[in-house]
Amino acid sequence: MFFSGCAAYAAKFFYKWHRENALMQEYCLQAREFGRQNLTATERPRKIVVFLNPAAKDGKTKYLLEKHVLPILHLAGLELHVVRTEHEGQAKAYMNVIDNNIVDGIVVAGGDGTLSEVVTGLLRRQDDLAQRIPIGIKPYKWIHSSRNISVSTGEILFSGVLPFGNTNSFAEALFPKPELEVERYCKASMAIVNNR
Repeated sequence: MFFSGCAAYAAKFFYKWHRENALMQEYCLQAREFGRQNLTATERPRKIVVFLNPAAKDGKTKYLLEKHVLPILHLAGLELHVVRTEHEGQAKAYMNVIDNNIVDGIVVAGGDGTLSEVVTGLLRRQDDLAQRIPIGIKPYKWIHSSRNISVSTGEILFSGVLPFGNTNSFAEALFPKPELEVERYCKASMAIVNNR
């Protein structure tokens, strides 16, 4: 009886592991095709800043980001700068020093608190960055114009928030949970790659 339970658990574990690996391989191949596209002489690779809250998801955020998100974004040819936040308010402060001529997008790997800090820091800027830059709501798709958040400085298009936090009310209100959590991260990563 004990061995049957162990065998059933092992079979379920390996089946899930196999499905996750097959899914990652599929999305990595799609991203690689995107990354193989040639840039014109006037184009440069898109530069994305990723705000990582390492305390989110019980300390597993860095591992999940490195395993499921960064490979897809790297294969697509995006230049990434990961900012690891160490304390509350750091993401908000970093938004004040971000160069608006270099950054093409912002991705938040954390929960509602990290997202709130980034948006607050973005809206407090005195330049047009809040109007120009996509931020990102992960996991599934970008918010379309009917759902954009209007503020006095303009409209913000969110384009990449990974639901890695303990509370992900914002992301989960927009996007239902899939059967495999990996699928959520992969679809969100491809949304950033496809600039949708």
